[in-house]
Amino acid sequence: MASAEFLKVRRRRGLVAWSAILTVGAVVVVFSILAIMHAVNPAKYGPAGGVANLSHALAFVSLLGGVAAVLIGASMGAGDLQAGVFRDLVSTGRSRLALFAARVPGGLALLLPLVALAWTIASVASVVFAGGLASAGIATMIEGGLWLLLAATLTYFVALGIASLADPVRSPWAFCSHGSSPCRSSCSR
Repeated sequence: MASAEFLKVRRRRGLVAWSAILTVGAVVVVFSILAIMHAVNPAKYGPAGGVANLSHALAFVSLLGGVAAVLIGASMGAGDLQAGVFRDLVSTGRSRLALFAARVPGGLALLLPLVALAWTIASVASVVFAGGLASAGIATMIEGGLWLLLAATLTYFVALGIASLADPVRSPWAFCSHGSSPCRSSCSR
């Protein structure tokens, strides 16, 4: 079931593209800009690598990886409910808990490789573009990567849990098919 959930989330091209842009794309753009700025004016701009820039990369990959985790978690948590197929999935005989539990590895299979790739690129770039600056050791890079993966996983769990609890049919903010105003329980149609 987890592979089916991964297949569902992988087929959402927009979600995959934005998650990749927020994680891997951001790292490539930031280190490219830093390297170009250093190449144009090395007296004013220091090297793009080093320990300081790796710690900055840890901060922005953590933030943007968290945004990607929220996107993926919310999509995994509310996708079946919003599409109206969760009732059909429950009618197959699987328990609701098993259906919700299959979403955890399905979404993490998309999120964690993106965050790990972004951190790997940042770590390699911090060493390659270090110039005369001190670069981080392997243990520091591995520890930073593990903290990033933990932060992304926890953010994914929170987004998945909140989205799974939200019922779009019974939500007070749900929109009726007859108009654009929010539908309340006192709806006359």
